[in-house]
Amino acid sequence: MSSDQAKPQTGSTGLAMARKSRWREIFLMVSGLALLGLGLWIWQPFKKPPPLRLRISAGSAAGPRHLIALSLASNLAEQGIQIDVVPSNGSEESLEWLETNKIDLALIQGGLVPTKQSRVRQLCPLMTEPLHVLVKAALGDEIRKSNLLSLRGKKVHLGTGSSGTRLLAEEVLDFLELQVVEGEPTGDSKDFVRADQMSHEEIEHAQIDDMPDAIFVVSTLPSPLAHRLIENHGYQLVGIPFGIAFSQSSTNDDAASQSRKIDRHFYSPCIIPSFSYGVDPDTPESDLPTIGSRMLLVASSKVPDAAIERTLTGVFNTDFARNTIPGLESSWLDLPNEYVLHSGVQRYRDRNKVLIASDLIDYLEKLLAIMATLAGAAFFLYQWYSEHRRQQRENRFGEFMMRVIKIEQQALESELSAKLQLVDLIRLQQELALLKSDAVRGFVSGEWQSPTMLNGLLALINDTREQITRLILHERENIEQDAEKKHVQPDSLWRKELDAPKSTDP
Repeated sequence: MSSDQAKPQTGSTGLAMARKSRWREIFLMVSGLALLGLGLWIWQPFKKPPPLRLRISAGSAAGPRHLIALSLASNLAEQGIQIDVVPSNGSEESLEWLETNKIDLALIQGGLVPTKQSRVRQLCPLMTEPLHVLVKAALGDEIRKSNLLSLRGKKVHLGTGSSGTRLLAEEVLDFLELQVVEGEPTGDSKDFVRADQMSHEEIEHAQIDDMPDAIFVVSTLPSPLAHRLIENHGYQLVGIPFGIAFSQSSTNDDAASQSRKIDRHFYSPCIIPSFSYGVDPDTPESDLPTIGSRMLLVASSKVPDAAIERTLTGVFNTDFARNTIPGLESSWLDLPNEYVLHSGVQRYRDRNKVLIASDLIDYLEKLLAIMATLAGAAFFLYQWYSEHRRQQRENRFGEFMMRVIKIEQQALESELSAKLQLVDLIRLQQELALLKSDAVRGFVSGEWQSPTMLNGLLALINDTREQITRLILHERENIEQDAEKKHVQPDSLWRKELDAPKSTDP
C-alpha cells in the first residue's frame, strides 16, 4: 500500500503549486493594469481640460469693444473658459488693472506705449479701429478746407481721461501744433483747443448749442456713438489726410517723444468707407481718409500658458473669428507686436505649425513610448489571462484528483473493514466511471489542453478502479463459496448483498 499512500501526497503537492501560481497571476494582473494606466495617463485622449475662469475689460459698457468682449466670452465658454466682462474707463485703466492683476485679459487700443517694467503681454491683434472726427454741421466745410486747423479756439471732446482716444486725440492736435487747455486759456496764444469734460451720455442728451464743436472717437466700424451724433444731432465726419506723415513723425532723437504715451509708428492710414453711416444721404459721400490702429487682445504675464493657449483657440477656432471679426486668421499673430508676446502664444503656434523633422522625431518618440507602454500592458494582461485560465484548469484538475483520491481512500477503508460492503464498492466504481467520462469530455471540449494532465488523471482513475475491481472480485468469490455451502444459487446471494442498506460512511 506504500504506492497508494503516495498518491494523496502527489495531489496535495499539485494543489500547493496551484496556490503558489496564484501569486504569479496576481502579479501579472497588477503589472498589466499599472502599465495600462500609465499609457492612458501619458496619452489622455479623452481628458477634458479643467474649467477656467478669467476676467476681461474692454472699456466702457456702452462701447463696441464691450460687445466684442461679450461675444468672445460666449465663444470661450465652449472651451470651458468662463469670462467675466468688467467695464472700465478706457484702455489706460484696463492696462493699470492688468499691472495690478485686477483683471486677466483686456481689449485695448493699439499704439499705447507700455511701461518699461510692464507685466502686460500681447496675445494677438484684432480689427482696425479708425479715428472718427465729428464736427458740427456749421464747421464742416471750413474744417475740410483747413485740415482741422479750424479747430483753433473751439471746444473739443477728446474722450475720457483714461482712454486711448484722448491720448490719440492729443497727439493729433500736437501734430497740428494745437495746444489742449482745460477751461479758459491764459496768454495771447490762439493755437489752442478747449478740452470738453462732458461724458458721452451727457453729450447725447445736451442741446446742440451746449455740445462740443468737435468730438474725437476711436471705434470699430460702425461706431454707435458716431451714428447717433450724425443721425440725431447733424454732426459731420471729416477726414485726416496726413496719416502717413503722422505715423512717421515720431523719432527716437526727439526728447518729447520719449515721454509720450502714444507710439505713432503703430498708427497707419486707413479709411472710413462711404455709406458706413447712411445711404440717404450717403454718409460719408466717399471713402474718408483717417488714421487707425489695431485693437489688441492682451493679458497679464501671470496668466498660465495653458490658459492662453485655450483662449487663442477660442479666438481663432470658433464663430468669434467668423462672425464677430470676419477675416481674422491665426497668421495675424505674425504681425509686429507692440508688447512682449505672452509665452502661451508660442505654445499655441507650436501646436498649429506644420511638423518639421525634429518635431516629427519628437512626436514619433512620444508615440512609440505610448505604444510600447500599451503593448507592455497588453502583454501583461494577456499573460494574466493565460495564467488565470491555466489556474482554472489546474483547479479543475485538482478537484478531479481530490475526488479520485477520496474514492481511493473510501475503497481502502472498505478493504480494511471487518466485512466488505459490495453495494459501496459498486457505488465507488460508478463514481469513477462518471469521473472518467467527465474528464474525457473536458479534453474533447478543450478544457484540458495538456494531454499529460488527462493521462495522469486517467492513470489514477484506472489504478483506483483496478483496486476496487479486485475487492469486488474478492467479495464475489466469498459469495460463491457461501452459496456452495448453503446449496443456493450465487445470484440470489449476490442480489441480497446489492439490496443491503448502503453504508453511511463518507
